[in-house]
Amino acid sequence: MNTLKSPSTENPQKPALRTIVVTHSTGETHVLPYAHFLSAEVSESGTRLVLHFAMHVVLAEGSGLGDLVAKLSELRLSSLEQTPQEEAGKLTISKVRVVPRSVDEELSKQAEF
Repeated sequence: MNTLKSPSTENPQKPALRTIVVTHSTGETHVLPYAHFLSAEVSESGTRLVLHFAMHVVLAEGSGLGDLVAKLSELRLSSLEQTPQEEAGKLTISKVRVVPRSVDEELSKQAEF
């Protein structure tokens, strides 16, 4: 009899696949593996963050987004979603959008998303 086991019970020594759970401003959720993470860009003002994955691009607007770079570089950012309200001097995310890579070039030409 064949049975399916979860990866954690098959090999408890093997770490789980690291992912980022991105919740779009509309509520849609994407789970993107760090294995597909290519690069990140943050504006000098820290108000715009762009995460490039193999098949998707994540666009975020807010304030203090530069604070996420350290977490990204250590693969410790586990989720990215809109924050309830903006507080001066704190990390806030006012918009999040996930788009397929094929749309990436067009979006990079646009200031709004």
